[in-house]
Amino acid sequence: MTALTSIPAGVNWRPWIWVAGICVLFLIARLPVILHEAGSMDEDWFAIPGWTVSQEGIPRVPYAPERNRQSFFWKADVVSLALPPALHYFQAPFFWLFPAGYPTARLPSLLAGMASIVLVYRIGRRMLSDERSAVLAAALYSLSRLCYFPAIVARPDMLCGMFGLAALLLVLKWQAENRWRWLIAAGVCLGVGGLTHPAAIVYAVQLGIWVCLSGSFRQRFLAISTLVGVSMAMLLLWLPLMLTYREIFRVQFFGNVLSRTAPSGDLLTTAWQVFNYQGALAHEHFGAIWLSLLLCGLIWTGWQGIAARDSRSRTLCGLTCLAVGLLIAFEGRHPTKGYWCYPGALLCLCFSQLVGDIANRFGVRSRWAFIALSLLSVASLLPGSGLRATAVYLRHWSDPAYHARTFIREVLKKLPQDGVFAVDPAYVFDVEMSGRETLLGVNVPIYFQVSAFPCDYLIASRYSLKNELPRQLNAVPVASYGDPDNPFTCYVEIFQVTKPAPHVE
Repeated sequence: MTALTSIPAGVNWRPWIWVAGICVLFLIARLPVILHEAGSMDEDWFAIPGWTVSQEGIPRVPYAPERNRQSFFWKADVVSLALPPALHYFQAPFFWLFPAGYPTARLPSLLAGMASIVLVYRIGRRMLSDERSAVLAAALYSLSRLCYFPAIVARPDMLCGMFGLAALLLVLKWQAENRWRWLIAAGVCLGVGGLTHPAAIVYAVQLGIWVCLSGSFRQRFLAISTLVGVSMAMLLLWLPLMLTYREIFRVQFFGNVLSRTAPSGDLLTTAWQVFNYQGALAHEHFGAIWLSLLLCGLIWTGWQGIAARDSRSRTLCGLTCLAVGLLIAFEGRHPTKGYWCYPGALLCLCFSQLVGDIANRFGVRSRWAFIALSLLSVASLLPGSGLRATAVYLRHWSDPAYHARTFIREVLKKLPQDGVFAVDPAYVFDVEMSGRETLLGVNVPIYFQVSAFPCDYLIASRYSLKNELPRQLNAVPVASYGDPDNPFTCYVEIFQVTKPAPHVE
């Protein structure tokens, strides 16, 4: 993989207008979902620490007073250190401006998604053969499930991926202009990315390998030393929290992250099993059609790099393969799919390169061929792109049955203020903000066991009902609200806990 040439000076504003339009459409498509949906996908753990940071400077999960040392979230009500805390500090300013709740906690992910779209275009301008392919890559990425899911939830996935794309762009600028400030800025992005999630190691290793592949030994040594030194300096920002809560950090972080990455005995067998597992997850996450198209783009880009001796294609293919392989190795058997947002962006660039190269074979009609192929590509992404959910929420914008915060407020008006409430993850943040004594309605030993605590009421929704939490708490049904058969509407069942479980220290 070699350094790329600099982009000529001068700005053509037409592609930027297209990219701005893509970002606006992305905002219109995703904001209704962010504002209306109840909590999901671990948001019970990732949302409220941002609010506690805004109030007291410490990330905590107040409704999870776990005291089982085998849990990843032991003493999470004191401080949450199971993962690096940067997401919560990005969330905090939004809680100063907007009401506390899941929608506010999701805003950093939404903005990171928009920034990632712009970064895909900027990277495409430097690595693809023409501007229109770069714009297409940004458009496809904005519509894909690779960007859709991580951009609408209060998780660190999208923020982590965004810093990876920013670091990649800065390394490209450093190689083209030989200005060390870009490499220093890339190191900052690597470090801050690592403070969002350990998955940042994927692009840290990827870019570290890349900068070591060109230049003299002295240049390589200085480059990798700069990247490592600056990124490690940024990671030290976490040190005060670690030292203040040493034992909690050791139990939470070591249990949640390091214990999951221990190697097994048969490395080859394990590697094959992990590849199969992550391949199945990718098939489910991308969809069969889109996954096939992306793989075709990757193969074509690699072929162009070898057969046509195109250094840009060779570099893009190499970086993409590295990102995919490193992510699979990092994830192992973990079912999280959101971190595909980083290698997925590179795969979109590869596919856009394929579309552009095919269109160019039509000569004078290449423009119309590119438009036709682009429309077909966009059409292939529409199923599963989340636009149906957007349409539903726009159509029912003021209907409380489709608006989680309004819905749960109306339900809470019918319930007593006193007592201890075990609450489904979908609504636990809102109930905590109502001033009631709240416990997280989860009964999983490695996370939180609500059955170890006495409670008076259970507010159960789809997660709690699916996992039979009412039965585990000896709870008796009292009332239900909403439509259980409509996946877009809110639904809860209220239970009274007749036999409180004993408190366990």
